[in-house]
Formats: sequence, structure tokens, C-alpha cells
Amino acid sequence: MFILFFYFIFSIVPTFANCPPQTDLVTVDLAKFGKKIHFCQKVENGMHIKHGPYEEFNLQGESKKKEYYLNNQVVSEEEYIKSTSEVKKTIDTDNISKQAREVINLVFQAFYAATEKPSIFMNFSHKFCIDHSQRFFISIYRGLSSGFIYKFLEGCDLQGSFQIRNGSKIQGQFNLRNVGEFTQIKFNGNYKYDSKSPKEIDLDITEAVLSGERNIEILFLVKGLMTLEIKQTDSDNPDRARIIFTKINGVEFKENKQFLLF
Repeated sequence: MFILFFYFIFSIVPTFANCPPQTDLVTVDLAKFGKKIHFCQKVENGMHIKHGPYEEFNLQGESKKKEYYLNNQVVSEEEYIKSTSEVKKTIDTDNISKQAREVINLVFQAFYAATEKPSIFMNFSHKFCIDHSQRFFISIYRGLSSGFIYKFLEGCDLQGSFQIRNGSKIQGQFNLRNVGEFTQIKFNGNYKYDSKSPKEIDLDITEAVLSGERNIEILFLVKGLMTLEIKQTDSDNPDRARIIFTKINGVEFKENKQFLLF
């Protein structure tokens, strides 16, 4: 009896299609009416807009209704797939990965650097963001759990927060501006700090996504030693942190796309 009940609990979890980049999954629980609704939504000029799959499930997890939206308009599945496929075809993966590397570097530097390293390609700045660098260092060195919040200001081009927890976890989510067509970055992973190497932390970020206009979504990893100084890194050191791009809009990079962090 226990095994049957256990199976039933997990069988009612519905499977929902992935939301497109720059949208969030919204879940509406209408148990009173015997259904649950999942749909994708984005915000433009303060307005909530359905954009992506929409699906209704009964309480047993069975799909009862499925639709597709593009900017609040119901479209056929073929139209929806065509719109996302056309976006993929217009992307120069070689060029976009180089831009993405620059954006990731700029964002990670903003976390701990009181002064900024100028960007050749972007107008991004963190010069007038709240300076969390001292508290960041103390939290890393002492293994403390801390949160760091950033808000858009003149001279501060990221808004959101990141956290370090229990001396091992790191995660963050930010909206971005002045970094070309990229508008958001999210990451989640682990880090290690060794007091014998006080100016480095060992990163292992296993879940990260950089997204932006034209429905661009790049999945990436960050692995290796990140220096806590703004300086020229030794590209010959195999242990230096590297950004490893894995997928762009759901498609794996055909070539090995990885770059040094900083």
C-alpha cells in the first residue's frame, strides 16, 4: 500500500514546456475548480504579457488544454515554433559568445572590485554601485552567509542580488543594462576558499544563464580559480577560472567555446 501511495503522489506532477528567454513561469493553482494552470509571462513597460506556452492540467496531472502565445496573442504551435526557430538562425554564435564572455567578466568584477576595469566593447559601469567589496572579502575569508543587493543608478548598470552561504554556496540574479543586447544573468553553484591562497577562490558554477533581446539564451559554466584582484591573468595557468559555454537557445555549441574569466 505504501508503494502505491508513493507512486500516486509523484504521478500527479505535470510536465510543462520550457518558457522562452526573458519570461517567467507563472503557476495558478485552482484546486477548487479541479485544475492548475501554467503559463509564461514577461513584463514590458509595467504590463504583464503572456509569451510562450500556456497549459491547463487536472488534479491528476493530465493536460487538458494547451495554447501558445506571442506577445499576448494566441498563435498556432507552428507559428510559435517558427518564431523561435527564426531567432536561432539569426545568431552569430562566434560573435555572441565573445560578447557574452565580456558581459560575464564585467558582472563578476562588480561583485568585489571597488574600482572598475574599463570595457573596450561595453558602456557598462559599476562605479557608483554600492561598494560591497569589503563585506564580500570578509564574508569569503570567514565563511559567513551574506547577501548583496544592487540597484540601477547613474553609473550602476546592474540590479538584483547575489548571496554566499555557509562558506560554500554562491548564487545570484541580475537585470543588466549597457551590455549590448544582454539583459539578465542568473547563476548558482559552489566555491571553495583556502587561506593559503588568500587572493583566490575556486569556483564551480554549474547552473548559469545569460539572456537578452532576440530571445537569446546562453547556458554556461564557470570552473577554476578566480582571482580577487583586477590584474592580467596568467592564461597559461590551467587552473585559472574559465567560462565554458554549453548551449545557445537550447542548441549545443558545435565548437569548444570557453574563455578565461578576467
